[in-house]
Amino acid sequence: MKKKIVLCIIVATFFVFGSAVASFAKDRLNPGEFLTPGQGLVSKNGKYTFAMQTDGNIVVRKRLKNGKTRVLWASGTSRYKVTKLIMQHDGNLVMYLYRHASWSTNTSGHPGAFLVIQNDGNAVIYSKDGKKPLWSTHSAQ
Repeated sequence: MKKKIVLCIIVATFFVFGSAVASFAKDRLNPGEFLTPGQGLVSKNGKYTFAMQTDGNIVVRKRLKNGKTRVLWASGTSRYKVTKLIMQHDGNLVMYLYRHASWSTNTSGHPGAFLVIQNDGNAVIYSKDGKKPLWSTHSAQ
């Protein structure tokens, strides 16, 4: 009986933490992909995150040596109750409240553009070829 309980706890713990890790598993948002509240991106070096908080604010955070985090940039949109943040096919990163846009990077007109959280803490939207920066949080460390 004890083994079954321990096994259930292990499986439940893996499920909870596994799904949290999956919400922050990659460093970029490609055209057509989106984040929902509580999800985000993590830099390849694991030091920085770009996240859509449940209050509607988008933030870039740095993981400190003591395990805490520090906000480097915020969109200032915590007053919005949003449903998703989508990297549109036209190159614009847009926050939606159901069908209504409530915030954007104003980078439309660049089909195939993508967002990446870099190893220096800067979140950047790049043109399709990855050569031209179109928008940035200016949060490089």
